[in-house]
Amino acid sequence: MHITRNAATLALGTALLTSTALSTQPAVAATPTPTDGWAVTTLQPSARRGAAQQMVLLSPTGKQYRVARVGALASIVDLSRDGRRVLYVDHASGKAVYRIFDLRTRRVTAVAGAATDPAEVRFSNPSGTALLVNTYGRGLLRTTLGGSLQARYAGTKGSSFATQSPDGLFVVSQSSTSRLQVNGNKGALVRTLPTPKGYRNCMPGHWTSRTQLTGVCFLRTSPGTGQVFRFDVRGTAPVALTTALPTKPVQYSLGYQDHWRTPKGTVVAKINGCGSPSLARVRGSRLSWLPVGGDKSGAIAITGRSITYLTATHCGGDLLALHSYDLGTGRSILLAGGTANRGMRVTSAVVLDRTR
Repeated sequence: MHITRNAATLALGTALLTSTALSTQPAVAATPTPTDGWAVTTLQPSARRGAAQQMVLLSPTGKQYRVARVGALASIVDLSRDGRRVLYVDHASGKAVYRIFDLRTRRVTAVAGAATDPAEVRFSNPSGTALLVNTYGRGLLRTTLGGSLQARYAGTKGSSFATQSPDGLFVVSQSSTSRLQVNGNKGALVRTLPTPKGYRNCMPGHWTSRTQLTGVCFLRTSPGTGQVFRFDVRGTAPVALTTALPTKPVQYSLGYQDHWRTPKGTVVAKINGCGSPSLARVRGSRLSWLPVGGDKSGAIAITGRSITYLTATHCGGDLLALHSYDLGTGRSILLAGGTANRGMRVTSAVVLDRTR
């Protein structure tokens, strides 16, 4: 199960996770508390792939605050909605070891148990004072940061692709039958959402309100053609947001992955054969392609009128830099990597967006 920030078993003993203090970073000047559009990234010397990395807090305009040093194989996973904590994972031991870095105190705690029991971990909404944990095959849990079990989500064994509502009241996941199911904040199964006629294999996207979210489903007659719908956790009929027509050969047709309404118009993500989805602005019945997505770049967040995206050497290649594209002006600015940090490359990044 992939837990998405826009996108989130059985208890193992008394608790699956325990938090252990690892270290406290040296005292440094206070950094701002991140709000929507701020990012956290890791930077590594381009010529020294085994070197330690810098964890850097970024404002939407590219102002940088270096907050910590992390291992060469560490990557940012999540940023809590209150902007206080960073969740990152380190693979130095050959296994996934999750750690939490507190931006206020500079204290680092390890999420023990994730290394020995493979799991995907994210902060829980709304405050980030709990964790959503997918235990691969055993379902989804919510625990405190200290590891105490808070909720066991019914019917999520074998499911994949989960997302939690901004207020934390609902979790929507792809069930083992590839339908979307809704669980309440205490873990009880609320309902299975209707699948659009003629479609199957639905996956949740991002939240557009407290009760509604996007989701992509694929045509039964053209399994590679994705269409985006608006789903409601109350169980009403899904509403189509895109129109993806199959092309020949039918079995290789590609469609849409997501749909956003921004202050500067509607943006859609079009699935590519390789690389990240291409983004386009919807203008009536036409699409106006944006310089984001494809073989060498990929969007990681859309907040307000800005698209934050990563660039890479080629499809599936090394990451290089983090940029922001303004839908209003049509201009991009470099946030990190490249000429903003000469000799350094971006290796991971997460953007805070409390609306999704």
